[in-house]
Amino acid sequence: MKNLKTLIELFNSLEEYFLTIVGDGEEKESLVKMAKSNIIFKEPIENKKLKDEFLDNDIFILPSMIEPWGLVIEEALYFGLPVIVSQSCGSVALIKNGVNGYIFDPKDSKNLKDIIINVDAKRYDELLAGVKEFFIDDKDRNQISSYI
Repeated sequence: MKNLKTLIELFNSLEEYFLTIVGDGEEKESLVKMAKSNIIFKEPIENKKLKDEFLDNDIFILPSMIEPWGLVIEEALYFGLPVIVSQSCGSVALIKNGVNGYIFDPKDSKNLKDIIINVDAKRYDELLAGVKEFFIDDKDRNQISSYI
């Protein structure tokens, strides 16, 4: 469901890029075995340490095949990270494609690869500026007002 095998296969072909995977699950052992040295696995972390993990990385990728929401996208944006999110995630509603991140088809790893390799320093700065436009309070107010 999280589509990590596809993400690992992609980063195995992009050895000059680094990927950090945080968490645990029943597939972890097989995923670790298939990963090259540019892919780092970390144990689950406490919520109070999330900020440090986000700040140690440049872009957050959520490649899930199915994800009802994906709160982690809100967290990444809150901590200033551009995101690359599967169109199958509910939190895709928070993304302005090409502004604060990118939206991709989780079945199209070539498209995901193209997105990743086309984020150069200039494009990254533009994405960071787009993330700064994301205000979690505005999103919450809009969500609440939809029920009134």
